[in-house]
Amino acid sequence: MERNSLIEESLARAFQLAYFIHGDRETALNIAAEALAKLEVAAAAQDKRLYYTPTGRAERGERFRTKVSIGETHLLQRLVYVESEPYERRAEQASNGESPEEEDMLIYFIKHLVRITVRRNSFYVTLGLSRMLAIKKVHVDPFVDDSVGKQFRDQLTAALRANRRFSLTTNRDEADAVLKGRMTATRPEQASATIRLVNARGEVVWPIKGPVSGKHYQGSIATIAGQIARDLLADIDKAEHK
Repeated sequence: MERNSLIEESLARAFQLAYFIHGDRETALNIAAEALAKLEVAAAAQDKRLYYTPTGRAERGERFRTKVSIGETHLLQRLVYVESEPYERRAEQASNGESPEEEDMLIYFIKHLVRITVRRNSFYVTLGLSRMLAIKKVHVDPFVDDSVGKQFRDQLTAALRANRRFSLTTNRDEADAVLKGRMTATRPEQASATIRLVNARGEVVWPIKGPVSGKHYQGSIATIAGQIARDLLADIDKAEHK
């Protein structure tokens, strides 16, 4: 009886969180059930970390654990976030042309940041949230003062707006971060571009890894613009699996 009560309580908590994210009862029930079904396996996998000896610089005595270990309630919370993502993508790519509201997209974004940082060490939990949650408005700087540069900026802005993770502003002073870099036309409709996202303190927020000068792209203007928008989130996803 006690175990059944704990399962019911866990299911209720998972449902409440999923319903807050999606606002749909059937979707929330599916997500909660899927998350609860994976809880036991996830908890067992986490417990295995307690049996290995941390590595580090032996000469400095730097052998300590950096991975965050969380209780079953918080682990269930993370599983709700994981199981929620396919439903979010479905909502964003709805065939009827209806897109989630801006408030819904903001909830998806914050939830995504919490999900990808909690799996890493405690430093990344703090760093990931503090640096990225502050970015709500993005300004796209001009790249080249000619028709090709304007075309590239317009297509990049449109791709970012379709992505809906950030709101865009034409006023640089209002922006939390600026997407900037350099672009060179190599031949008609083709370009080479190096792009980076810099926050108000001058810190390069994206690319997450690589040269601070930015991430390099080459190809058609439309292809580059779309790839930059996709990479802003794809690079965050990659961090989860490292």
